[in-house]
Amino acid sequence: MKTFPNPATRTAVLALIITLSGIGSGVPTAAAQAVRTEECPELVQLLEPRDWLERLVNPVLETPAEIAETVERYRVIRRCFATGAGPAASFSGRTTTVRRHVELFLSFAAPIETDGDGPVSAETIDLATSRDPAILRLREELGLAPPEGFIFVRYFNERSQMPENIRPAFDNPQTQAVTISRYVAVLTPVPRSLSEGRLIDDAMRATFSHELVHAFLNARLGAAEDFPAWFHEAMAIHFSGSGRAHVVLNPVDGGMLRIGPVVQYEEYERIFLYLESSLGQDSFYRTLREAVERGDASVVLNAAGLVSYDDLVVVANSWARWWPIPASFITGANAMWTLAALAVASLGLFSLWKRWQPAVVGSALERGLRSDLIAAVKTGDAESVGYLINSGADPNAEADDWSMLTWAVWYGFEQVVEVLLARGAVATDGMVDLAVRQGGSPQMVRMLTDAVTRHDEGSEAQRF
Repeated sequence: MKTFPNPATRTAVLALIITLSGIGSGVPTAAAQAVRTEECPELVQLLEPRDWLERLVNPVLETPAEIAETVERYRVIRRCFATGAGPAASFSGRTTTVRRHVELFLSFAAPIETDGDGPVSAETIDLATSRDPAILRLREELGLAPPEGFIFVRYFNERSQMPENIRPAFDNPQTQAVTISRYVAVLTPVPRSLSEGRLIDDAMRATFSHELVHAFLNARLGAAEDFPAWFHEAMAIHFSGSGRAHVVLNPVDGGMLRIGPVVQYEEYERIFLYLESSLGQDSFYRTLREAVERGDASVVLNAAGLVSYDDLVVVANSWARWWPIPASFITGANAMWTLAALAVASLGLFSLWKRWQPAVVGSALERGLRSDLIAAVKTGDAESVGYLINSGADPNAEADDWSMLTWAVWYGFEQVVEVLLARGAVATDGMVDLAVRQGGSPQMVRMLTDAVTRHDEGSEAQRF
């Protein structure tokens, strides 16, 4: 299993941003020198405003029409570079920066054109209306006004699907998502099992919220702000919940699958827990809000009476050791095994209770279990069928006047038939005939025949 977002990602992303920006000595690179100084009107228009860098790095686009217009303009600029046309000589030192940020924007904002190897999906997110839990907390609890314009998201199943300008940020195999300015790239693993899929879904929700917090801060702070990584990461972890581990029980073998945070994430979470405890939540939130609005992370240090982040770490660690409930118990990796053991015990007790007290017919629980059971039977998911019946689903439930067993026979799912029969599904002669007509396996026909015989013998015995 892969670990979700890693602090090393931050270093990779910062390096990528520096590479993308091309800001430094002001000496044109070889690529920039190769561009002729013939005018490209669209490029000149982009570079003329005094805030050209902010517009390029932090594009505020509020409607689909604005996005489409910008995509077309940037495609023209890309063609200018491809043909050797460039800006006037006075702008020539900026061409490398423009070229790279134009490519970055098109990688995220242009319509997906794929031959099967591209990103699986894309979306634009308005943080003013987003219902993501972390963004809701920033808006409603912290009281931060959301940035204007869309956030651009691309989802990929594999690293090889990514454009070359995004791929370096995922060199660390632990990286699952990165945020560059307003752009969020997400690597969505393909689960190998139902249990792993549940675990990945749970962890990815927190991971995505984490990245949206980064995008929120980036868009609020703008391109020129040099905000420390510790503040960025602590905000993202604290408000998204991505600092906790994710554990799921595998119902097949009773084993546990786990995705856990790394040590530095625990540190970031600990310093915010300390600040919230020492300042009080109202003062803590007011301090965070002021830090973002002023673009100055030292506001947080000053509120705690400290000079540097290193001092904050020392104080937070000392506080954690003497806190009645140590922070390490909440954020530490070892504590997750204790919580996982409690989860296993709870699940075992719940399973016993469910077998003793089946779902009430017509209740929301029963309807939900029946709906899930129908889907599992029709897709041949024998593992889920057994799990749902153990949780209280009726093995003889019907859908469209057919029992679950009839549907399994119709589709020829031998393993599903076996699971249903083992858990009390009633077989009939008609199902045996259906299995024969559908070309069911000899094993399936034999199982159904034996089940009918056992049922008939039991019924006969009850009459006497």
